[in-house]
Amino acid sequence: MIAVIDYGAGNLFSVRNALDFLGIESEVTRDEKEIRKADGLILPGVGAFPDAMEMLSKYNFTKGFWGTNGISVSKGYSTPEIKEAMVKKYSMKNCKRCYILADASKFDQLSSVKFADFEQATILTTELYKPALKKYKNIVEVKE
Repeated sequence: MIAVIDYGAGNLFSVRNALDFLGIESEVTRDEKEIRKADGLILPGVGAFPDAMEMLSKYNFTKGFWGTNGISVSKGYSTPEIKEAMVKKYSMKNCKRCYILADASKFDQLSSVKFADFEQATILTTELYKPALKKYKNIVEVKE
């Protein structure tokens, strides 16, 4: 089960609907016991930055899933918002297995703030349009 952390901000229901569409069991929760039991976590949005950072400092995770605005083999994962990047970077440090969820349009894109190196996560994507990317072992194409 994936815990979608309800910290009083973020787009909880869009995330939940996406997980339902993918057939991934999830629960929107702020219950500490449920979060600790979860196989992975999603922290949607960054609306209340200090609250998000405090919440993250309490947990270590087996699996975590993040979105990104840009994926570059040489420059890593990036987003345009500095607070979002800080939350992603910090939460990835507390996670054993990191996954980036991204469609093919995010490859070879670069936003202004880097939050992780390319090797730090496994990328789950719908389709790779560039054959050169198929050589990377941390990229997994998910077919419907």
